[in-house]
Amino acid sequence: MSGNISTDSESKSQTSRKFAYQFTLFRFALHPEKASVENSKWRSSNIYMGHAALTDKKNHKVYQQERFSRDGLALAGAGKKDNGLLQFWLNDWQMQSTVSEELFPLTLAVKADDFSLNMQLKPVKPLVLQGNLGLSQKSSKHASYYYSYTRLASKGKIRIGDKDYDVSGNSWFDREWPTSSLSENQQGWDWFALHLDDGSDLMIYQMRKKDGVKDNYSSGILVNSQGKSEFIQAQEFQLKPGN
Repeated sequence: MSGNISTDSESKSQTSRKFAYQFTLFRFALHPEKASVENSKWRSSNIYMGHAALTDKKNHKVYQQERFSRDGLALAGAGKKDNGLLQFWLNDWQMQSTVSEELFPLTLAVKADDFSLNMQLKPVKPLVLQGNLGLSQKSSKHASYYYSYTRLASKGKIRIGDKDYDVSGNSWFDREWPTSSLSENQQGWDWFALHLDDGSDLMIYQMRKKDGVKDNYSSGILVNSQGKSEFIQAQEFQLKPGN
């Protein structure tokens, strides 16, 4: 989850205060033979990692925090509650649906050491399947299932230190689950998602080989203002590092 948000202008002569935020929750499955003792309440099948960040554009400051936890004793996890609401959490960091059996509208609540986020998120464009009908190929042997809600109307409150800000803007939601991150000849990737001024949205995913050359399995997607998507192949884009 990531987004650009801003405060409402206090007067017509003032510009709004601009922020950007990001929240990511990773799940790493454990090998069954390496799991904890069978009868222990700490027994875990998964390790969760959460990362949250908030950028204060006016003051050129970035706040971030990272957490890890096993899913034993319900310290972290993802699932459906008895009332049908969906919940994804790591300790007190959480995302939760507000309508039974539906993902959206979604609330996001993160309280870090230096900042906090409390957002309400609702899609204004339909779900988009990444890659080939949701299968995003990363190499000859590895792929992921991958979908996105590229534009979410976002509203809520953030806190930096002891100061609160009422904010609104747009966010981007991704859900991806892969076989593996990299193949033997790959060393990393470049990924970004953009909300463009004409109402369209762009995502580029560039896989990098160990020699620095772009892998042909790189790809992207362009979603127009009406929600119609167009797949972008590796040969159709080029990234150049700037200052």
